[in-house]
Amino acid sequence: MPDFAINPATPSPVLIYRNADLGLVLSYPSAWQKNEQATPAGFVAAFMAPPEGPQSPFRENVLFTIQPLLLPISLDAFVQFGMLVTQGQFQLLSSTPATLSEIPARRLIYSGSLSPQFMLPGKILTIYAAKGTRGYIFSYTARADRFDYYLPAVQQMIAAVNIL
Repeated sequence: MPDFAINPATPSPVLIYRNADLGLVLSYPSAWQKNEQATPAGFVAAFMAPPEGPQSPFRENVLFTIQPLLLPISLDAFVQFGMLVTQGQFQLLSSTPATLSEIPARRLIYSGSLSPQFMLPGKILTIYAAKGTRGYIFSYTARADRFDYYLPAVQQMIAAVNIL
């Protein structure tokens, strides 16, 4: 492992991300890069792990997406819609009940190739939650061999999500 890689299991300072318009607050590791973007599918806040070296082909990341819903829908319906998007691309490894900011949620873990350009085996943890006319998707994507390495930091991020 390169000398400059950050061990996420070691406590490190966190930064607070706030978006008052969307009612979202969360913390993320200070070494991670933050980006925000409004898309046709909703709002995305992206958090990228630091590069592990100059030749590293992929950076582990967390995406927090807030999707507007035309009508309130059940959690099961929201999860089923999300699974349609990934159908055929990834293999579902597990699906368990969860919570996200005290909102009932579903936690899915997938495996598969990260993208055609990388051809790397990957693993994805996705948490779906729906409240009123908003759908929330917390998604952590990592190379399969790095998934557990960053998982402690990602679990801290999940625990710190506050949807107002």
